[in-house]
Amino acid sequence: CRAICRILEKKTGIPAFTLPTNSMHYYERGIYFALQKLAGLTCQSLPEPDAAPAPAAPDWISEESLARFVQAKAPAPLCVNVLGATPLDFAMNGSIDSIRHWLEARGYRVTSCWAMGSDLDAILASHRADLNLVVSYGGLGAAHTLRERAGIPYLVGLPFPQLQPIDTPGNALAGRPAYIIGETVFAESLAHALEAALGLPQAAITAIVPMETDRELLQPGTLCLTDECELLPPLRKAGLIIADPLYKPICPSSAAFVPLPHIAFSGRLYEKDIPNLIEAAPFAAFVQKILRTLQQNDV
Repeated sequence: CRAICRILEKKTGIPAFTLPTNSMHYYERGIYFALQKLAGLTCQSLPEPDAAPAPAAPDWISEESLARFVQAKAPAPLCVNVLGATPLDFAMNGSIDSIRHWLEARGYRVTSCWAMGSDLDAILASHRADLNLVVSYGGLGAAHTLRERAGIPYLVGLPFPQLQPIDTPGNALAGRPAYIIGETVFAESLAHALEAALGLPQAAITAIVPMETDRELLQPGTLCLTDECELLPPLRKAGLIIADPLYKPICPSSAAFVPLPHIAFSGRLYEKDIPNLIEAAPFAAFVQKILRTLQQNDV
């Protein structure tokens, strides 16, 4: 494949590269490789650093983390790259535009979105940005490369709305666990936002990641379970499960099941039912849906 790439580059003048995919990993791994390679191309004109920055636990996005960054790095407006936005994890429901608007409302300028809504020129110029926002595991490799080569720090997470906490009944889950099954960054971010919105204690909702991920993204208690045999035991004890509808057949009837379709799981079967949870109104409606489902199941 590398030889074919060299031939293509010579004949067309267009950069060509191969990625080490082998059909034995999940889709996120291929996205990770592709965006990491693009990050290397954006930095190819930069001098090699004397030493790579020491690895550190990622800081998750919040009003507070953004404020700390502004104070520590530079005055606003700052330029931000959004990394890991692909149609497999983000439906065409306006969620990427909502992320852009959320950043712009706080004085940031989105210089590139990898890879929805930005052309190649914008992506190749992204080494000039001040901050990277990683919105899925697929963007983490690019964030590492841009940090090591261009010195750009990164935050991780999705900016779900912060609502006034609801007074959830104390016996809503009856001491049983609640789970969100999905892509790492999405599931972790949504679990945290729903805990706050439902007035639940921290770590009351556990993320289950059934696909490729990285240890640095995992919050305490997160479960990495990739097949039905691994998923069945914890799901049997669940009081609440939020997942793509195709997971429902393996979920117990005793659990309140709230469907949240994911393009990479069920394709376009439920595409019209995917809410844009970055916006306050759909997020609030989703919270109410969870409460109704809990009440109907009498969990």
